[in-house]
Parts: sequence; C-alpha cells; structure tokens
Amino acid sequence: MMTHVYQLDDISVVDVTDTEDLLIAHKLVGNAYAELSSQALNPTAVENELTADRFFERRVTRTLLACVDGRTERPLGTMRVVLGNAGDDPFEFLDLMSPTDGWENFTEHFSVDRDFEISRIAFAQAALTTSARACQRHLKTLRALTFAAGRVGQLRFRRTRAWMIASQRVANAFRRSGLLPAPIAGPTPNWQRHKSLFNQFDKYWVTGGPTFYRLRGWESAPRPRYPSPASHHDAYYEEHVRA
Repeated sequence: MMTHVYQLDDISVVDVTDTEDLLIAHKLVGNAYAELSSQALNPTAVENELTADRFFERRVTRTLLACVDGRTERPLGTMRVVLGNAGDDPFEFLDLMSPTDGWENFTEHFSVDRDFEISRIAFAQAALTTSARACQRHLKTLRALTFAAGRVGQLRFRRTRAWMIASQRVANAFRRSGLLPAPIAGPTPNWQRHKSLFNQFDKYWVTGGPTFYRLRGWESAPRPRYPSPASHHDAYYEEHVRA
C-alpha cells in the first residue's frame, strides 16, 4: 500500500517502497546519477547498480517519491532513507567515507536506534530547468522530500539524527530550501576501497566536493495539510508514536 507521508502545497510525498511505483523512483535515480559521470553510462545499468544494493536487500530502506497532487505518474523527485541495521555495516556513509583515524575513534557515535541516512536524491528533468520558477519548484520539492524523510525517521522509527554525504551543489540546494546541512570535519572519501566507483561517478566524487553532513532543519517541519483527512494518510506513521 502506498502511504502519503507529507504534503507541501500541491507536492505530495509518498512512500513507494512496497509498491510498483518504486520503479518510478528507481528510474529517476538511474537517469540522474548517469549524468554524474564524464563517461557515457547506461541509465538502466546505473539504476540497477545503485538501487538494488545491500541495504535494499536487507529491507532497511524506505523510498520516497514526490509527485504532483499524489499522482505518481507526474513525479518530481525521490529520496531514500536508510534506517540502518545492527552489525558491522549499518549505514552506507560508514563505507564510502572514513576519518583519518577510522570511525572507531571518531567523536560522533552512530546508533541504529537513533540515526538515519539520507541518500539517492534525484529529480525529474523537468524540475532541473533553469527558469526561476522551475528552480523554486526544485527547492520546494527538496524541502518536501526532506520533511517527509524526517517524518519517516522520527515518527515511524523514532530516529532523531539525520546524516548524509552531499556534493557542494546539493548542500547549497538544501541551504537555499531553508534546511541546514552542517559539515562534519574529518571524514573523507574512501579512495582506497572505492576508487573504481568514484572514478565512474567522477562529477560527484572527484569534482563535486562531497562532504559528510549532519542535516538539521527537518525537525521544524510544519504539520502537513493533506487534501483529504489526515487520518487517511498519516495514521500509518503516527500510530508508531502512540504504540
């Protein structure tokens, strides 16, 4: 069942993890991330590589799709929430980046009971045009997706801290949308382990200035006003708070 997670004006954000509309979100990821390479990558191959990963297979992710008025055939963008799992590999950022002295000596102590990760952010091409109106639409979509990710993390799974790896361009988009990505000093891309991946997506990992962030600002999301009664859409998440 598709769950309506957040509403910002006419932008609906739905959880498509367990629906056929998951394929729409995955296609957005494949198309967007193929553009992050100076090579001519096949978007379908990129989609398969980046969406059917170990976190998806462990069922510790939720995939969100922003669309117009709840109509998934009119997608605007997507975002993935990684909820982590017990063991040696709870979050993707712990593998992709590493502080000089290793995560075991890092000042932050991550917990699968407290933290979640935001990743696989992608937008429909129509949202990326250069007109001022389209740019504002893009930023509003990012804001709606992030508020929805926070509701999934906090309301359903009681997570209170959000982390992400983002390029300078993406971090600036978060700031322009009113959110607060706080850079965390220390972690840098783990080239020794992921040289091939980083060279494949070189526009992100080589020239994009990827940085590790704690994302703030989503906690103050206004309560959404749904086009139909909130209980119809929201109870699935809020019942976990009362439980």
